[in-house]
Amino acid sequence: MLTTVEVGHAPTHTVTNPNEASAHFEDFTLPLSAEDIFLELEDPAFNALQRIIDNDPTGVGGNHPHAQWTTSDGRKDVFPNVFKGLGTQGSVSIVREPDHQIVREFRAPAMQMPVATGIQPVSRGNKAYVANIVSGQVSVIDLNTNTHIKDVPVTLTPSCQSGPQFDVFDTLQVPIQLPVSPDGRFVGVAVLSLTTVARPCTGSSDHVAIIDTVTDTVVKFLGVPTEAGKANGAHGANFGAKLGGGYYLHLASQFSNKLTVVDLDPNGDGSATDAVVVGRVLLANGAPGGPRTTDGTGGQGIKPLPNVYDGWVQDTVARTAQTDSEVQGWIAQLTPCQRNPAGPACAPAGPGR
Repeated sequence: MLTTVEVGHAPTHTVTNPNEASAHFEDFTLPLSAEDIFLELEDPAFNALQRIIDNDPTGVGGNHPHAQWTTSDGRKDVFPNVFKGLGTQGSVSIVREPDHQIVREFRAPAMQMPVATGIQPVSRGNKAYVANIVSGQVSVIDLNTNTHIKDVPVTLTPSCQSGPQFDVFDTLQVPIQLPVSPDGRFVGVAVLSLTTVARPCTGSSDHVAIIDTVTDTVVKFLGVPTEAGKANGAHGANFGAKLGGGYYLHLASQFSNKLTVVDLDPNGDGSATDAVVVGRVLLANGAPGGPRTTDGTGGQGIKPLPNVYDGWVQDTVARTAQTDSEVQGWIAQLTPCQRNPAGPACAPAGPGR
């Protein structure tokens, strides 16, 4: 433990700034979900006191900001503001770095309890995707023009219907984390079920909704395997490197101690229609079936190592010699495109690419 800093009420997610040209390189943002602001803090590697540098609002009035994300060039943050006053109406704000000016705050019918953000790399489109709990939709924002361009339904009713007319009261499902693949090609939306009712089209109560970022449509609903008919509660999601090239999506389960691993593009053709679950990892202190296999539950954030996102992975690779032997082993296994997803030879395959 390097240090402890009192920050305020209900701190949630942290994201570092990857812009090496900025004086705020590797500082990190931290929203306070019980308040209306976010903080910027220095990393203890640079300042042992880890002092709070700044605090600023994420919107006008009440905000309750939650899981933000930062663009791969470190120039903008996107904050979901879960509540704007009474009711479920929320908003989404674009905040400019490093001066923390609010560039735009969006309020739209689909932005009902927005909870988490994923952002496409700047070199691959620079769109933000925000999950909305109550509407069951993902709001798409073009960060080049700062415009709200679309809302994508990602939940399913018990009879497998999907659309903007169905909200959480119809589906009993909510979208949570939704990372964009490091190559910018897909969004993997973890959809948590509030019941154990399996959908006939997925065979599961929980699923991953896979969004194609070219068309901004769901191209596949992929069920998350369950044990003994229980809901998994798909919640945390993050991408990690796949041996030999490409990426795996890792899913944590809120009601289960098993991690699900998904290959969104098994044959590398730029289409996720053949996405498949390729593994399940037991998170317990014992062999499968043993007395310790029910220890704990999962459900929160996941950090695959190394961090392979555009803007961050290049810094790790550039400092290979400064890392320990274990990290050097990880980096050695990365392909050239995994080391630099923004490289000119690394544009993903698929329609329009």
